Amino acid sequence: MRLGGVDYEETRKRPGGSVHRLSPVKFRPVSGPELDLPDNIIADLSSDKLLLYQLTRAVRTGNISAKEACK
Repeated sequence: MRLGGVDYEETRKRPGGSVHRLSPVKFRPVSGPELDLPDNIIADLSSDKLLLYQLTRAVRTGNISAKEACK
Protein backbone atom coordinates (compact mmCIF):
# COMPACT_ATOMS: atom_id res chain seq x y z
CA MET A 1 0.00 0.00 0.00
CA ARG A 2 1.30 3.46 -0.86
CA LEU A 3 0.80 6.48 1.39
CA GLY A 4 1.71 9.81 -0.16
CA GLY A 5 4.05 8.20 -2.68
CA VAL A 6 5.79 6.07 -0.03
CA ASP A 7 5.38 2.32 0.16
CA TYR A 8 3.88 1.63 3.60
CA GLU A 9 4.98 -2.03 3.70
CA GLU A 10 8.59 -1.13 2.90
CA THR A 11 8.60 1.58 5.57
CA ARG A 12 7.10 -0.83 8.10
CA LYS A 13 9.74 -3.50 7.38
CA ARG A 14 12.70 -1.15 7.95
CA PRO A 15 14.23 -1.21 11.43
CA GLY A 16 12.37 1.41 13.42
CA GLY A 17 10.13 2.06 10.42
CA SER A 18 6.94 3.90 11.15
CA VAL A 19 4.40 5.75 9.04
CA HIS A 20 4.55 8.43 11.73
CA ARG A 21 8.07 9.29 10.57
CA LEU A 22 7.05 9.88 6.97
CA SER A 23 7.16 13.40 5.64
CA PRO A 24 3.76 15.03 5.14
CA VAL A 25 2.59 15.28 1.56
CA LYS A 26 0.78 18.14 -0.11
CA PHE A 27 -3.01 17.77 0.13
CA ARG A 28 -4.84 16.96 -3.08
CA PRO A 29 -8.64 17.25 -2.97
CA VAL A 30 -10.59 14.19 -4.07
CA SER A 31 -12.25 14.85 -7.38
CA GLY A 32 -15.86 14.04 -8.07
CA PRO A 33 -19.30 15.51 -7.60
CA GLU A 34 -19.81 17.87 -4.68
CA LEU A 35 -21.56 16.44 -1.66
CA ASP A 36 -23.79 19.33 -0.66
CA LEU A 37 -26.98 18.39 1.13
CA PRO A 38 -29.87 20.75 1.82
CA ASP A 39 -29.98 22.21 5.35
CA ASN A 40 -33.20 20.34 6.18
CA ILE A 41 -31.54 17.00 5.37
CA ILE A 42 -28.42 17.89 7.39
CA ALA A 43 -30.60 18.87 10.37
CA ASP A 44 -32.17 15.38 10.36
CA LEU A 45 -28.87 13.44 10.31
CA SER A 46 -27.90 11.46 13.40
CA SER A 47 -24.73 12.64 15.15
CA ASP A 48 -22.75 9.76 13.58
CA LYS A 49 -24.02 10.51 10.08
CA LEU A 50 -23.42 14.23 10.54
CA LEU A 51 -19.82 13.63 11.61
CA LEU A 52 -19.25 11.33 8.63
CA TYR A 53 -20.76 13.93 6.28
CA GLN A 54 -18.55 16.69 7.73
CA LEU A 55 -15.39 14.60 7.54
CA THR A 56 -16.18 13.46 4.00
CA ARG A 57 -16.75 17.06 2.95
CA ALA A 58 -13.46 18.09 4.60
CA VAL A 59 -11.51 15.39 2.75
CA ARG A 60 -13.11 16.32 -0.56
CA THR A 61 -12.44 20.05 -0.21
CA GLY A 62 -9.37 20.22 2.01
CA ASN A 63 -11.19 22.60 4.35
CA ILE A 64 -12.52 21.95 7.84
CA SER A 65 -13.82 24.34 10.45
CA ALA A 66 -12.07 24.57 13.82
CA LYS A 67 -15.23 23.22 15.48
CA GLU A 68 -15.35 20.18 13.20
CA ALA A 69 -11.61 19.54 13.59
CA CYS A 70 -11.98 19.25 17.37
CA LYS A 71 -14.46 16.35 17.18
